[in-house]
Amino acid sequence: MSPEVAQQFESTFLAPVDSGAARSMQLMLQHKDGEKLTKPYRQAWTRFLLSLLFRMPADIKTLKANIRDDWIMSIPDMQDKYTEARRESDPLSLAEFLDGQDDSVYEESAMGIAKKMIAHANISGTIRNMYWSIVSLEGTDFSLLTSDRPVIITEQLNLPESHILLPIGPHHLFVAVHSRRHSTFLRSRTKTQLARLVNLTVVESATEVVYGHNDKQERFVAHRLGTNRPPSQLERVQMLRKEQMQRLPNTDSVLRI
Repeated sequence: MSPEVAQQFESTFLAPVDSGAARSMQLMLQHKDGEKLTKPYRQAWTRFLLSLLFRMPADIKTLKANIRDDWIMSIPDMQDKYTEARRESDPLSLAEFLDGQDDSVYEESAMGIAKKMIAHANISGTIRNMYWSIVSLEGTDFSLLTSDRPVIITEQLNLPESHILLPIGPHHLFVAVHSRRHSTFLRSRTKTQLARLVNLTVVESATEVVYGHNDKQERFVAHRLGTNRPPSQLERVQMLRKEQMQRLPNTDSVLRI
């Protein structure tokens, strides 16, 4: 990714997300939950969560690599639409036209898709309407770890047992669920059991990097880093789009990003 494109994406979109999320996190830690957050702060934290799911370097790299075939060429009638708009100096086929484009075109397209994913109305609304809380894990045998894939999220978010977990410090865990009953299920574990479960999932899901408060868990990380990585949210979206493209005769019902 060119420095110019990366800087523009960071300064115009991610920086405001992170700054608003920082204040949201302070307020949640202060009140021990997210129910007292005003709508703007809930929106900021939601967009921050989505940015963690879609903006990681590996995601952007994957998106850029696949944008030609998975996001452009897969659209039905795209060649016909190109033919209608084609200038005399342009190649006859859309594939040839895309092959001749500079990398910056795909970088900018990838950034645009990432922005839309982070601000996706349906997903954002679902997360904002979940019950948010902060679980204190102080006094556990070890501190929480985080990574380049720190969000623990169920494959679907519209089920009663759906949840989102995110370490937000060495001893605090953000939890989003649909019901307090499920939150009680999570809290029924001892603090050490919950911390162990979170660390195991975060480390096994990591792509390249794990961060810790100290190096006491270095051996634990070395043996488990990236050993059980589930599909990322971006990969799930891509798979869903491909399935819809194969089933549907037109694009009106295809997942819009």
